[in-house]
Amino acid sequence: MLDFETLSIIVFILAIVVLAIADRKNIKYKSGLLTRRTKKGRKWIYGVAKKHFKLLSRLAKISAIIGVVTSILMFSLLFFFVYRIFSSPEKVIEEGAPVRLILPQIGKVRYPGFIFGIPFWYWMISIFVVVSVHESFHALIARLKNIKIKSFGLGLLVIFPMAFVEPDEKQIKKLDPVSKIKIYSAGTFGNFLTALVMLIITLSFLQLTSYMLSPAGVEFNHTLPDTPAHQANLEGTIIAVNNQSVRNVEEFVKIMETIEPNETMTITSTKNTYVFKTATHPENSTKAFIGVYSLSTDFVFSGVFEGYGKPTGEFLYSYFWVLGLFFWLFVINLGVGAINLLPLKPLDGGLIFNEILNKYTSKKIANRLIIYLSLITLFMLIMAIFGPSLLSMLVK
Repeated sequence: MLDFETLSIIVFILAIVVLAIADRKNIKYKSGLLTRRTKKGRKWIYGVAKKHFKLLSRLAKISAIIGVVTSILMFSLLFFFVYRIFSSPEKVIEEGAPVRLILPQIGKVRYPGFIFGIPFWYWMISIFVVVSVHESFHALIARLKNIKIKSFGLGLLVIFPMAFVEPDEKQIKKLDPVSKIKIYSAGTFGNFLTALVMLIITLSFLQLTSYMLSPAGVEFNHTLPDTPAHQANLEGTIIAVNNQSVRNVEEFVKIMETIEPNETMTITSTKNTYVFKTATHPENSTKAFIGVYSLSTDFVFSGVFEGYGKPTGEFLYSYFWVLGLFFWLFVINLGVGAINLLPLKPLDGGLIFNEILNKYTSKKIANRLIIYLSLITLFMLIMAIFGPSLLSMLVK
């Protein structure tokens, strides 16, 4: 039977297909990319830019400074990591990749170490917010220089959602370098502002959680057949291991790391006390294994809500799903924004440095230098993502 997330993904794909067929006259398809352009939204951008001209002008100056500084910082961090690959490869293997590709996790698909999987809808919503905010800020700052906005658009490249703004490129080319830098840096500045808002909301949620909910043990979905927990008929919510109180999954995992394979242990739950020997972990012979599957922290209402007993599973799922969404909106806006400022064409960071070089050198020299800088940055970025995995293969 399909779980809710898988079913919702299927419904989403079918909805996209139906909408694409129904609106096929306005949708363009090329090389796996679906795009839908519209002039709607231009009036809003024009109005906001005119109404908040002074505020946006100040923000444009701030974004240009942040853009240049962040670009230099990101390049320096990549350089430092590549240096460590050659100077301390063992530590690099142990720590893993500092930059990872973030892709939607569907079902039990296992990704290699350089890919970090997150729930499909977290990924889809986060990417859509990232590109929508990014492109809108580009358009707003472009309007400060009276750049015409031709159209807005939505797109879908396989499962990658897109949003884009089409300013008049001929008008932009006529601008001075500083004005161009303000426009190029604006998108990431919008992502950084969004990340800040999401961080504040996430921290507020966590503070609310500490007032409203208290951890009360560890629950598990089921026990695996032919494992110590299954044979002992372990039931209930785990509240202690070897007479040590357990309030959440983190505490349970921490205690389990101190227990050896084939060691006798005691688990106290809300149902009973169980004594049995641990098994050897199937994926790591040095770790103990008891066979409990799908762990989660059990909560009870506390604070002003004390006395209401235990929250329902549906409430906890919805509450922590929303909390997780805000967290990933923070992480992805911050991460994508920072990567986008790398001095690598055609990323905004590459365009920014191209304008800086144009200002202080001839156009020919600037174009040549930005190509070299882009190639160096690309090499370092590839090493930051794949370097630890390649080193692990070579060591083995």
